Amino acid sequence: MLVSFRFKNFLSFKNEQYFSLEAKRADASLEGNLFSVEGNKSSLLHVSTVYGANASGKSNFINALTRMASFVLESAKNSRGDEIDTIPFLLSPSCKTQPSEFEIVFFQNSVKYVYGFSLTRESVHDEWLYYYPNHKNRRVLFERILNEETKEKVVRFGPDLILNGEQDKQFYNSIVARTNNEQLFLSKSAAQDNSIVLAPVYDWFKNTLIFGDEVSAEKTYQSIVEGRKEEILSFLRAADLGIVDLDVQTKKFDKDSFLKQAADMPVEFQNKILNDLSDKNFYKLTAIHLDSEGNSVGFPLRLESSGTQKMIEYASFILEALSKGKVLIFDELHADLHPLLLEYLVGLFNNAYSTAQLIFTTHETNLLDPKKLRRDQIWFVDKNHLQESDLYSFSEFKARTDDRQNWEKRYLKGFYGGIPYVKDFNLGIHNGQ
Repeated sequence: MLVSFRFKNFLSFKNEQYFSLEAKRADASLEGNLFSVEGNKSSLLHVSTVYGANASGKSNFINALTRMASFVLESAKNSRGDEIDTIPFLLSPSCKTQPSEFEIVFFQNSVKYVYGFSLTRESVHDEWLYYYPNHKNRRVLFERILNEETKEKVVRFGPDLILNGEQDKQFYNSIVARTNNEQLFLSKSAAQDNSIVLAPVYDWFKNTLIFGDEVSAEKTYQSIVEGRKEEILSFLRAADLGIVDLDVQTKKFDKDSFLKQAADMPVEFQNKILNDLSDKNFYKLTAIHLDSEGNSVGFPLRLESSGTQKMIEYASFILEALSKGKVLIFDELHADLHPLLLEYLVGLFNNAYSTAQLIFTTHETNLLDPKKLRRDQIWFVDKNHLQESDLYSFSEFKARTDDRQNWEKRYLKGFYGGIPYVKDFNLGIHNGQ
């Protein structure tokens, strides 16, 4: 469960931004859109959506979440001297050399954690991890700082990290010694050294967050082969796509056939492809429709509409998130989907019986409706005259008694920001010249 996310000096965001999935207590509407969590004062929201003009920074908000997660999962592979993949706010000379910063609050195994780090392209500067055992006061697991002069890191261990005294100190000190400035201590400890205390934090990033750029139809194909076809079909039938059945054929990679076709390919390329594909399955999906006489007719996926293909791609990931309480994060979830299909997906999460959460950006304004979303579920991104993005909640605007039914209309008129201010454009062609 994701509680909140804070970041600054990343891409188009210069100043600190704060995004929260905690419900506002003053808002008593649509209580079915929330769920309670032991150890958190506020209920959490199932769904949060972000609106904004093109180039306002919506995608960069998603990129900030993606960048944090990917660095946690991948930084242990970095070698000394590797450039860290982060981009600060480049339109301010002072920000170019300052660290980007990320912090996330979440629950894992009923325990609340606060984890964050700051970094430049050259090194990790700070890193910290706190938690709330037994839902009480915050306790330190570790804190890391970088000596700016010597470029040496210092890691302070909290007492709960070294419960076995000198034995644990030696274990974690050895990890510190092997953690270079381009790596996170968390990643090194959990991914390579199997720290029992820190592994749940790393595992949350690995197993709970699902990003839209990871989504592919292959996951759905695998789920069908593994026996979840009826569940996926129910999901697709509810979306009124006209599909009555799905057939998936599986084929193993044919090494002999490949080698015949790749006879002129350099051996090193052949070996790489063999290494990557030797154990891979290839899938062919056929969507079954009924003709006018009730007979089954199969269509290859390429003949289905873009929206149908998207729904097939999404199916397995959405069902997994709903059943296992995962966090699904999408940029422009509405792309290729009818507005009512987007509303259908949002409704699945708002009414989920699990702790599933959906975070997405969109331009689809039909969701700006008090019958569909609460004010604290809606966020906007806008840019100022200095091209700095700002993320803010609809809840920051004072509620009006006369706009309960007109959120969409007022948004499009610019009352809440986050829209493009389109100017007149004239090619200067007159009288056919």
